[in-house]
Amino acid sequence: SVNSIGSWVYTLRTIDEILAHINRVNLFESMPRIHRVFYGPDKAFACEASPNGNFISLSEPNGYLVTTNFELFKFDNLPPDKVHGPGDDRYRTAVQEIEKARNSTGMNAAAAMRILERTAASGGSYKTLCSMVFIPETLSLRVVFDRNFEKEFIVSLTEKTVTAKWEG
Repeated sequence: SVNSIGSWVYTLRTIDEILAHINRVNLFESMPRIHRVFYGPDKAFACEASPNGNFISLSEPNGYLVTTNFELFKFDNLPPDKVHGPGDDRYRTAVQEIEKARNSTGMNAAAAMRILERTAASGGSYKTLCSMVFIPETLSLRVVFDRNFEKEFIVSLTEKTVTAKWEG
């Protein structure tokens, strides 16, 4: 199941090994549907169970992958204006903001955090509890909790440290 991915994923050494393993198994889950995201130095992917089998969403080469709290398979290959369901407004905003970033300064961790801040849900059934950006160059994460983008944490996977990126 998607929930049991953690039990075997630590035995695999690379993002390609994880992806190959997921392609060999049939993911299943009960409601609510969830997805798992895996990051490596040069690629990322999200996977979830769908009615038609495993759904895998790959990042662009050395690129970014946007996931929010809705079923990814329902929106595969749809233009943003055709996406409807929980989180659809935030999805459209994210797609627009990513395109703006690509066309101006380029996509980077700071632009990704701004996009997450603009798309964080503060109400409804799907409030954003955690937002994070994986930075492949440094194998680190920028993380905020409860939509508080003033208090950001940096998690270094190589140094195994967590540091606060604010004063006070």
